[in-house]
Amino acid sequence: MRCFTFGKTDILPVHYDPKERKYIVDHQYLTAELGARIVKDAQTINQALGYEMIPSSFAVKDGVPYAIDFLNPAPDFERDRITEFYFEHVWKKWRGW
Repeated sequence: MRCFTFGKTDILPVHYDPKERKYIVDHQYLTAELGARIVKDAQTINQALGYEMIPSSFAVKDGVPYAIDFLNPAPDFERDRITEFYFEHVWKKWRGW
């Protein structure tokens, strides 16, 4: 799964299917506990590295999230790639920054 970051602490977990290489609008795919853990871990990474707007990726195995990509300085926010739903969210956040 991926997290879109706005500022160091505003994190939006997004369901990403690596086999299909696409984002899926599904807000029920994480349990509340796992979602909170991933957001906390993404915030910790952002605080430590000083990130403001970056996607970070996590793999989840046996209910444990592992940060697997958090050094990509180029956000992947292309409309056709992240879906219209998430693009609108990103656009609103970016404009309000």
